[in-house]
Amino acid sequence: MIVGLVGNQNAGKTTLFNLLTGSNQKVGNWPGVTIERKEGLIKGSNDITLVDTPGVYSLSPYTDEEKVTRKFCLTAKPDLIINIIDATSLERSLYLTTQLLELNTDVIVACNMSDILAENGITLDASKLQKMLGTTVVVISAKKGTGINELIDSVSHKTYLKNPHTKIFEEPVQKEIDHLEGDLNHELEESDNPKFAAVKLFERDPYFQALTNTSTEQEIKTIEQQYGMDAEQIIADQRYDFVTKIKSACETDKDMGESITDKLDKIFLNKWAALPIFVVIMALVYFLSVGLVGSLTTDFMDALFNGSTSINVFYHEVSFNIKGLGPLLGDWILSLGGSPWAADLIQNGIVAGVGAVCNFIPQLIILFLCLSILETTGYMSRISFFLDRVFKRFGLSGKSLIPFIVGSGCSVPAIMSARTVEDPKERKMTIMLTPFIPCSAKLPIIALLSSVVFPSYGWVASLSLYLLAVALILINALILRPFLKSNTSSFISELPAYKAPSPKYVFRDVYDKTIAFIKRAGTVILLCSVVVWTLSRFTWTWQYVYTLSNQNLTDGALQSWQIGQSMLGGIGRVIAFVFIPTLGGNYSWGAAVSALQGLIAKEQVVSSLSVIAGGGKILASESFAFFVSNPWAAYGFMVFNLFSAPCFGAISAMRKELGSTKATLQTIVFETTVALLLSSVIGTIGWASNGWVVHGL
Repeated sequence: MIVGLVGNQNAGKTTLFNLLTGSNQKVGNWPGVTIERKEGLIKGSNDITLVDTPGVYSLSPYTDEEKVTRKFCLTAKPDLIINIIDATSLERSLYLTTQLLELNTDVIVACNMSDILAENGITLDASKLQKMLGTTVVVISAKKGTGINELIDSVSHKTYLKNPHTKIFEEPVQKEIDHLEGDLNHELEESDNPKFAAVKLFERDPYFQALTNTSTEQEIKTIEQQYGMDAEQIIADQRYDFVTKIKSACETDKDMGESITDKLDKIFLNKWAALPIFVVIMALVYFLSVGLVGSLTTDFMDALFNGSTSINVFYHEVSFNIKGLGPLLGDWILSLGGSPWAADLIQNGIVAGVGAVCNFIPQLIILFLCLSILETTGYMSRISFFLDRVFKRFGLSGKSLIPFIVGSGCSVPAIMSARTVEDPKERKMTIMLTPFIPCSAKLPIIALLSSVVFPSYGWVASLSLYLLAVALILINALILRPFLKSNTSSFISELPAYKAPSPKYVFRDVYDKTIAFIKRAGTVILLCSVVVWTLSRFTWTWQYVYTLSNQNLTDGALQSWQIGQSMLGGIGRVIAFVFIPTLGGNYSWGAAVSALQGLIAKEQVVSSLSVIAGGGKILASESFAFFVSNPWAAYGFMVFNLFSAPCFGAISAMRKELGSTKATLQTIVFETTVALLLSSVIGTIGWASNGWVVHGL
């Protein structure tokens, strides 16, 4: 049995899907598009599959997400549709319901958010709503978990009412629709849902053009003249008339005065205060993730992997003597008679490489937590709405802000979400600019070097990079505007009521993102670390570099020289000249090859630095000590890695969305050029302060 979950955005669809399926989920893509498809078995069943569809407001599609949902409803032929609606906003929610009831599929209406009906002074008569719609209505609260068992029982035992195909239009219109339905060619796929097809034929929907009957066109024109509006508007008006009638009969509203949401909006949407508040909120996010948690956990996590005698806690040295996982495994391999290079591979290749990224997991968890809370409370919807008028001046719209917000988590879904922008040129501009937003994979780079730029206040450097990203997006939008002249999309968005975040939803959201990051560290980063270790530990003649000797050097300088003789060192020395301005006048092949590895995965930049540094503390190594002595070099290096071309995963998504390899290559060149120019300007300031001397040659 296939059950579709269909509803408006912000109706609680994702929360309900998680409640109904638990952990029995699998994630893929809808055929032909890169939109995520979720499906899972309903709890307690082995044969009832629930399919989550993208949120829509109607089955008259404009975006790819809406097209996916309509195609599923019309052609996948689900056995049942659960239509989740916002019980506090029947007038908006039931428009989609009236369309679903025209399909040849049974429908259960799940009235969500019942827990806040009383708070809004609303009393809902569910039995009367069920009678007027003619289909099963279940009152639920996805947040509180109430009504869920009743909903599952109704689906499992098939006790729901059959679709009555309630007629909702006025007599002249309904008569013409019935006439169109009777004349349909039932051999065509488009007529599988005849009542819905007849309505769409009346509206002249292009999707149903194959069913057009010229003999009825004059009849439709006559009705249009009678009502003084086109057919599509007639249908929309009469749907809303029916919905308004239901709302009046089934819902009683009590005047509660000015709501908390209205009061908060006067603050958060104030034309003078909105932007400063947004900056303060983002500052708090980075203070908590990079500043507070970063200063508390980074050294501790590093000690667990690589060993230490002391750690830095809130910028104070604390005794903490531990050997660490890497050294323990290295010594164990040597004790078994293993070769030095095998011990080095495990200790300084695999453990140090993967550990360098995992050190920042506590900070990522806090970042994911903060962003999830901002999203679930309803704040992110409002900042998108507010910034719409700002973005329009730069050839973008509030719809472009959605990918930018998603991009703070990962660039791949952010690039995919750009398809909500209708205008193709504005969409292309959005895709090109989205990777400039610092994603979670870039946080390890920020966390590693930000404390060098602002000692004891690393979160300030993190915030400055975020604000620089916003400025860079707007400036480059102006640069691209003459080349990509577009009709800026209108941004229409629902502003949901402010609500306390659901702990279950927030936990699951943070958990899913964290596990995805750890999996990436255990696969892509692990493989890359082994490759980097191999290239950095062997010469072109496959001689292990630590067997090389140089009588003029000792300790750290000797180790740095030895790694410099490797294959990776040879490759790096060819490209290191390009990064001299970025690195503040420092010639560093290690930093150069690490930066280039950001194309594979941004997390790999820190992992590569760790492997090249020999598995110890990166900033304490001879190879990268210049970052500490020259903060401009550290800031320039961060800027290049944050704003250059994204990882391969994001590039793949970009290729899919842009539709051509040429446009993708142009975007990669554009982003990398911008990053190199900006980072060179910043690094050159540090170079000038050192008297234009090139170090490391």
